[in-house]
Amino acid sequence: MTLRIVLTGDNHLNYYSQRLGWKLAERRRRIGQAWMETVEFALQNQVHLYLNTGDLFDQVMPRNPPRTRVVEAFTRMKEAGIECFVISGNHDGPASAGEGASPHGVLQEAGLATVFEDVSGFGSKVVKVEGVKVSVAGMSMDRRLNPDMDPLEGLEVPGEGDFNIAMLHCGIRSIAPSYMVEAMIDPASMRKNSQIDL
Repeated sequence: MTLRIVLTGDNHLNYYSQRLGWKLAERRRRIGQAWMETVEFALQNQVHLYLNTGDLFDQVMPRNPPRTRVVEAFTRMKEAGIECFVISGNHDGPASAGEGASPHGVLQEAGLATVFEDVSGFGSKVVKVEGVKVSVAGMSMDRRLNPDMDPLEGLEVPGEGDFNIAMLHCGIRSIAPSYMVEAMIDPASMRKNSQIDL
């Protein structure tokens, strides 16, 4: 069996930058088109899983047009039998309870995707793909973590499947560019979770 997956993230729909001025609308159009290509690819290739590893949106409270396009696209994937999974990143995840929930909650409520909102531990779901148990675990990014912290430290990623996937929105300390100043996974934490395949 070949497991077909679309893995995407940092799509930044509803992108905002004052510096772009009148060019902002064109940038948003191109970003939206690029993201839609991941959806069309998933549909055309009849993938089993669609994984978004954070920052689907550029903000916690995006405008309604991009939200609507996202719901429409996830509805199409659901109707095609594609299992969708989403976590929040450092742009579209709330920094505090005062900011409310991530904009992905509507996907969970509508039954269009499994959304892992927790920032302190993993949620997981096991799905059967052509008789093979696939475990997908995810944890949204905790924007309160300091740059010297490891979001995976002390945690065990659920691995109840024949094939186990972990979704996080952060760099890996030994390979991330030196200009990145955010919490990163230490390779030692990855080695302690050797049950994870992807």
